[in-house]
Amino acid sequence: MPEARSEIAPAKTSGFATAALVLAFLPINVLLSVIFGILALIPIRRYGRRGRGLAIADSPSAARG
Repeated sequence: MPEARSEIAPAKTSGFATAALVLAFLPINVLLSVIFGILALIPIRRYGRRGRGLAIADSPSAARG
């Protein structure tokens, strides 16, 4: 009989947070970047996902653009 695995998968990084940070460095999509950053914070808090730092770092990066 195979042994059961009891490993817990690590939390995934929020795709919205990653997209927000990438879009922050493109001058055309600054507003979209801020919106994605805000949208990323909701599931990060609710479901314990990773990427809070990315979502927060997006705002100053977008403001400089």
